[in-house]
Amino acid sequence: MKIIVFASTKGGPGKTTLCYNTAVYVAKKHDVLLVDRDPQLSMRKQWLRRPELENPRLVSNVPDMAQAVDMLSGAGLTSDYLFVDTPGSFIPTIRDSVSAADVVVLPTRASHLDLDALEEIVDIVKRAGKLDQSLFVLNQIGARDADIAERAEITLQSLAPLPIVRVPTRVHYVRGTDEGITGIELSKDATKDIKLLWEQMQAIMAKTTPHRGDDHDQQIRLH
Repeated sequence: MKIIVFASTKGGPGKTTLCYNTAVYVAKKHDVLLVDRDPQLSMRKQWLRRPELENPRLVSNVPDMAQAVDMLSGAGLTSDYLFVDTPGSFIPTIRDSVSAADVVVLPTRASHLDLDALEEIVDIVKRAGKLDQSLFVLNQIGARDADIAERAEITLQSLAPLPIVRVPTRVHYVRGTDEGITGIELSKDATKDIKLLWEQMQAIMAKTTPHRGDDHDQQIRLH
């Protein structure tokens, strides 16, 4: 089971939306589990509004990622992929999630405030030894923001030499949230965005080997 973690130490970069849309996209061909570690539980709430809940499924009560993986494996409840949404604060939770990841997705917007806030999460990724398993997502890029995006990419590369994926601003992502579905279920353009992101994530997984933690005794719940 591959673990994909969406992480940011700043609120507002569209982390949850990207995580959920990618998970639903991947669930078209694979078994997918979701873990929502954000106290706001935005991804869980969106998942509960879906008309069908079979795939992806939600895992709750996850205080530790290594424990969750071990418990799921021991219970025979593994899937192809486990997507993890993390909080915009609670650094210990972010660190724990990143340490278990096969891929770390780092969403950000192109503003200076967002880019300046990336130093902390990049440091967490480096300390976890996950830099080669990470990528930046320059999210919510407007149709006329090409120059802003180019400047932002220069800043991102100065922080870490990671792959960069651009995701445009699309009303379908917001509309999907309101309707209990995803942007990719409303828009072919949104599907193309997420397809490109997923392809980059697959490229990272193809060249890396996951690290797993020790066994622990902990209860989790699969919905």
